[in-house]
Amino acid sequence: MLESEGFEFAVRRYTGKADCVCVPEGIKAICEKAFQNRSALVQVTLPETIEFVGERAFEACRKLEKVNIPDRVQSLDSFAFKSCASLRNVVLPESMRKIGESCFAFCTSLEYIELPQKIAKIPNGCFRNCKNLTFIEIPEGVLSIGAGAFAQCRMLEGVVFPESLESIKYEPSWGEDGGAFQNCFGIGRIVCKGKIPAYVQDGCFNGVPKDNFTLEVP
Repeated sequence: MLESEGFEFAVRRYTGKADCVCVPEGIKAICEKAFQNRSALVQVTLPETIEFVGERAFEACRKLEKVNIPDRVQSLDSFAFKSCASLRNVVLPESMRKIGESCFAFCTSLEYIELPQKIAKIPNGCFRNCKNLTFIEIPEGVLSIGAGAFAQCRMLEGVVFPESLESIKYEPSWGEDGGAFQNCFGIGRIVCKGKIPAYVQDGCFNGVPKDNFTLEVP
């Protein structure tokens, strides 16, 4: 289970069938695909020594309901929690500096996410199809929101944009998932804290009823 890979100790691959896993102290990294497709997994406890969670580390752990992200973690790689359909609440530590693309995409039960203030961008597809997410506040310091970042978050009601935000993106080749907030039908309130509005690419809010929400600016 444990293998040295650039860190002193790392979880390379978990092959067990337990519903609850407690990763031991001293482990510094969860490697790529380490827990991918562990269908029985409900809860994971990570030690305070964890610094890095690799690409697709917990992808498609569909029963996973609870996981803690320790304070030393600075990066969650792409697709790390993609399709964890039972995950409801996530609090990311203030130490975190990077979230990978589609990191929480298709976490269809996700209701609450607390983002750290040291990240510079919300990457492409990060929260795509998080159908139960109702509110998101983008922290100060974030400069850009990537294409499809919140696409298909159909229960999303409110969004707060920070003063630091410079751009909101759209990728036309992705169809219904290309706009940062595409098909977020429930948006009723947007708060922009900046006096100078961010650059919004055409298509970012495709599918959002334009006469159905209020826009608050300084």
